[in-house]
Amino acid sequence: MLSPFSSINDNNDSNIIDLLYQLCKDNEIEKVRSILPFIGNINIINKIQNTSGSTCLHVASYYGHRDMVQVLLEYGAIHSIRNLRHNLTPYEEAQTEEIKQLILEHQKIFSNNDYDYIEWS
Repeated sequence: MLSPFSSINDNNDSNIIDLLYQLCKDNEIEKVRSILPFIGNINIINKIQNTSGSTCLHVASYYGHRDMVQVLLEYGAIHSIRNLRHNLTPYEEAQTEEIKQLILEHQKIFSNNDYDYIEWS
């Protein structure tokens, strides 16, 4: 577990991404809430996890973890990133209409804070 004195850098970004991804998959909301304030680069929640090819928001949406989706969106998760394996956005991965609606509402409210993910080929 991270402490307030932990320093997050590029060398261990992969470990942090893996940890957050697993916590989001397992719907460990309180653990995610306790970690996010201490991550030096909050954009790490938008990074693609190596083995799954998805972001934290993808996995929370896919497994139907509405409250986790809410937390991730509040912390700046980008809803327009497509995963590598299926080329889907978190909205398209969402298993419930409630999560789809949450993403749409967040998109409308915070459209200035989000952007379309640019894919370079």
